[in-house]
Amino acid sequence: EDTARNKRYYIDLNKREVSRSKIGKFVSLSLDYYISKIHKSSDQANPVNPDTRNLAQDPKQATQTAPVTSKQDMIKTGSNETFDIPELNKAPVYHAILIAENKYSDKAFNSLPGTLRDVRKLYSLLTTRYTFEPNNTDTLVNASRETILSILNAKAKSMTENDNLFIFYAGHGWVKPYNDGSGKEEGFLIPCDAVKDDEVTFINSDDITRIFNRGSKARHILFTADACFAGSLFRDIAADAPLTVKDAYKEKSRKLLSSGNRQAVSDESDFVEYFRLALQENRSKYITAEQLVDGFKKGYMEKSNMSLQYYPIQGVGDMGGQFVFTRR
Repeated sequence: EDTARNKRYYIDLNKREVSRSKIGKFVSLSLDYYISKIHKSSDQANPVNPDTRNLAQDPKQATQTAPVTSKQDMIKTGSNETFDIPELNKAPVYHAILIAENKYSDKAFNSLPGTLRDVRKLYSLLTTRYTFEPNNTDTLVNASRETILSILNAKAKSMTENDNLFIFYAGHGWVKPYNDGSGKEEGFLIPCDAVKDDEVTFINSDDITRIFNRGSKARHILFTADACFAGSLFRDIAADAPLTVKDAYKEKSRKLLSSGNRQAVSDESDFVEYFRLALQENRSKYITAEQLVDGFKKGYMEKSNMSLQYYPIQGVGDMGGQFVFTRR
């Protein structure tokens, strides 16, 4: 209290006013990860807007995750574990390839104008709130089959063990069963220059695994497809998934996240909105892809009736690790 200037100051922690004892000592409170700003009662009567709060500088000092701000109860993010910060000699480097296919030369495929809008939002989110630098983030719009595969191959080959690659595809996809009676399926991405009913012009799951099998040294690769695409890429998930962020980052991973398997994906994508909001509302310094997906999977599947799938990609060196998104 400033008696000379007739002003009184309050301290808010996590949107709660901290009470004082009569001798002037503040009653202790659990801090979560947020430290709210000190404000003058003469300036405002309401608590500090949570969007203006600063993250604690050292997440190691925190003992629980930050409270989650949900939008329309769509998502839950973060985890209740104490964060283990990866002990690395160098800071991890994050790369992204964001692909939007919205205009198809073969008019048998309908246009998807929403894919470009979704990719633009995702680009902005990754480069401003997460540690994806713009010069490491490529955006491909209406790229041909050859261009997509060429850029994916070049990027994968250039990776080192300190690099992490996030690939996002928004466009048409297709899944069909093999003809051998095995019950297995093959997944396809449909680029803008594809010809309907001509699978040679599609990008199949073998094309993707072939690129990843050419010796990419990347620590983590997360392929996310907002398309009808999965099929034989998946293998059974390991039962001994790592429990801490540190362990999750340590082991290599090659994962695929697909918004819908057999169903056709609509232009107005529920998946992208849930995925984007999960990243946007996350307040944890580090969050694994699995934690992110677990936060919105149930709500997404109930609303869209899509079969969201997140599993390791078979035969490309997945060691049970997890892609870890890192906030700035």
